[in-house]
Amino acid sequence: MTAMARLVLLYFLLWVGVTVSTAVDLQKRIIGGDDCDKADRLYHVKLRATDGTRTSLCGGSLIADQWVLTAAHCWKPGRTMYADVNVHPGEKLETMVITTHKIYEEHNKKHDIMLLKLPQNPQHIHKIPPPDCTTDLQLTNTFQAAGHGCDAVDGANAFLKHCPLTLQCVNLPVVNCQPIKAVLTSSYPNIPYPNLFCAQAQDKETAPGDSGGGVVYNDKIYGIVLGGHPTHAFQEPCEFLRVCPYMTWINSTISSNP
Repeated sequence: MTAMARLVLLYFLLWVGVTVSTAVDLQKRIIGGDDCDKADRLYHVKLRATDGTRTSLCGGSLIADQWVLTAAHCWKPGRTMYADVNVHPGEKLETMVITTHKIYEEHNKKHDIMLLKLPQNPQHIHKIPPPDCTTDLQLTNTFQAAGHGCDAVDGANAFLKHCPLTLQCVNLPVVNCQPIKAVLTSSYPNIPYPNLFCAQAQDKETAPGDSGGGVVYNDKIYGIVLGGHPTHAFQEPCEFLRVCPYMTWINSTISSNP
């Protein structure tokens, strides 16, 4: 697939969604993952945006008592967004309706990062600590991503199957983005290239359903899932957004919106 063809498909998936026969618009999900340990990823939030007919799925991470960090393209105007908190392992699941969202914007250009405010504190709060930005993710570092993922893709139609209800975890090594730099700079023109990073591993990838999920390294959140190829998995690196460049905005947003 040419870079231009991939770019067109990526835009379509990120901003419109892939409509399947079950009326679910799938964003990004884990491929080749394993069930997360029941004591792990307690901060993971499952996000569902629905208009009663279509539902889009994303992930997020609880980073403060009432604040979820996720990807901006998970917000669907005209739909109601639900946050399933304590979705993993599920015994203390709480579902809340999101009414407040904040998207990072610089020079009138929105970046693909968003904060969602829960209407109240969850009864059980499990937060992921912020990154240590004195040492951001480097090449060859291996991090963990997670989502309610599928383990197979139906080729040309990008329909996903074998999608378990249990949260899936996958370990991925950071790789050089250079092979897809042109695609990244075209796909994310508002985001400085150094704010992006890539990962690639054999038979493992982020895929439709996982956008916004947390990238965790040394038990801290260092990034969020942006993409992965829906029909040509494993052939190219998948892309992520660094959290460190946005920590000033994150802290300011949370402190100014108690």
